[in-house]
Amino acid sequence: MKLINLTLIIIIFSTSCGQTVDQNVSSNTLADSSTIKQDAEEENEEPDTRELRKEYISNYSKIEKLDTSFTDKEGKQIHVQTKYYCLFDNAIFVPKQYVWEDTTKTFTTHNYSQDIIIVIDKDTIFNKTITKADFADNLYPELKNYAVLMFPNFSYDKEKNVFDFGYSLTIPITDVGDGWRLIIDKTGNISKTDR
Repeated sequence: MKLINLTLIIIIFSTSCGQTVDQNVSSNTLADSSTIKQDAEEENEEPDTRELRKEYISNYSKIEKLDTSFTDKEGKQIHVQTKYYCLFDNAIFVPKQYVWEDTTKTFTTHNYSQDIIIVIDKDTIFNKTITKADFADNLYPELKNYAVLMFPNFSYDKEKNVFDFGYSLTIPITDVGDGWRLIIDKTGNISKTDR
């Protein structure tokens, strides 16, 4: 009798454990598939332009600096310093057709600029402030009027001995813009190219 009871308990225990495991697996599968579906929906959602504008405005006071030194292929010491900052000039009035979250008002914002200093073997070959005006001759009217200088980046082409500064001239909180590069040679001459 004790053997039958022990066998019965083992069977019930193993059967119930199997059911619990199966239930957990199916509920986890449902949770995983709903999470995957939710993640996919979030990826397809448009960005919240109100949040983008808040983030953009919060960056007005942010200053981005670069201070780097390296040696060129001729063994000359190169020192590059940059400073990217907001001008707080209230000079850009983005018209309502570009203000996606509230098309009844314009958006007033500011221009940005970047100071660039390049020194080669203690000789300053370049010391200038770059603004949107440096690209004005090449911009579409909409960008000339409403875009700001954004997303500065720098690289040095050691083979060509040139300094490459890239920018996006973009209407804030939109995807309307154009990429530009300033190429500065070792004598300080500038050429502009679009990306």
